[in-house]
Amino acid sequence: MQPEEGQGSLAQSGPTLSQLNLAFKNAASQALRKMVLKQGRRVDGRGLCDIRPISARAGLLPRTHGSALFTRGETQVIAVATLGSRSDSLRAQAVRSLATPGSAEPGSKPGPGSGEEEGSSFYLQYFFPPSSVGEVGKVGPPGRRELGHGELAQRALAPCVPNQ
Repeated sequence: MQPEEGQGSLAQSGPTLSQLNLAFKNAASQALRKMVLKQGRRVDGRGLCDIRPISARAGLLPRTHGSALFTRGETQVIAVATLGSRSDSLRAQAVRSLATPGSAEPGSKPGPGSGEEEGSSFYLQYFFPPSSVGEVGKVGPPGRRELGHGELAQRALAPCVPNQ
């Protein structure tokens, strides 16, 4: 087929690769959604109420105040606990405020166990790189989701932290 006069030789006769990728993604999402709703099964074959087994191994790293390896399915998490000084806590608070500008309401006070109250010696750092679930991707500063998960974990662990 020859391009008509006035058209460039790059005339397109079908969908682009991007359009095909989007169509495939939409079709796959619809098929998976249908499978979940009609058959009550997830992609990996588990039922809607089935959970993957979890295992935990404490004392993984010898030179920390505490460490553990948690495994659930193909996802692994290494948790490391280190008690620090008040200045460590202030540095952690500064990093959090830089990572989420404007996230706190003006005049609001952090809740208990958030690691941001005056003089706290405990904070939790949560990092979830793509490689932790077998994916490849860009690794950068923590996002809102990572910070939120870290805050939840920190609040859960705060009652176990010894007093000053």
